[in-house]
Amino acid sequence: MFVALSYIRTPWSVHSNNDSFRLIASTTVDIKEEVSKGNFHRSLYDRLSFMPIRVPPLRERRDGIKALGIHLLEQLSYAWNWNLETYRHRVDNNVWELLINYEWPGNVQELATMLSRIVFLGESAIITRELQQLQEPISTQNNDTISVPMNGDLKSIEQHIIKEVIKRCGGNKAAAARLLRLQRKTLYRILDDKNRFRDSG
Repeated sequence: MFVALSYIRTPWSVHSNNDSFRLIASTTVDIKEEVSKGNFHRSLYDRLSFMPIRVPPLRERRDGIKALGIHLLEQLSYAWNWNLETYRHRVDNNVWELLINYEWPGNVQELATMLSRIVFLGESAIITRELQQLQEPISTQNNDTISVPMNGDLKSIEQHIIKEVIKRCGGNKAAAARLLRLQRKTLYRILDDKNRFRDSG
């Protein structure tokens, strides 16, 4: 009702003000799916989705990662009162190539954090090593097949496969997600489902 009538009430006030304002809401989940599951109020969704704007994740706009990264560095240097030109050389062409090819599950915030570590904390070598390890092809022990149990439903078979891939990746869930072509949050959600199944048993 407050959104429909343009009323604003601060948490510490008992009165509502009728003001002109613009409300911008953002989310990283499929909000339509959440509405269909009953996890998000339908009427609120209808009011907030007057002008939806989809911002593609970084992995879908790799050609703009370097320009965005430079812009983030300029903002960070201004906020921290640092001379960017003194430290810009720490992000060389090799580092930019690794950044562009990274999957960025944490999106822009992860990029900003990583650039801060490289430029202002001097962790270029550490970040480079981390990115190289993440982007190395994963060995599956020369065996592309996984044995699955004959009994059980599709969910349990899915969990068995993911568990086996994680094992072959040395326990590295991020690497397993890349090998399975899954987003990490999807892999974690499936693993959480399995934990809840165990708890309920």
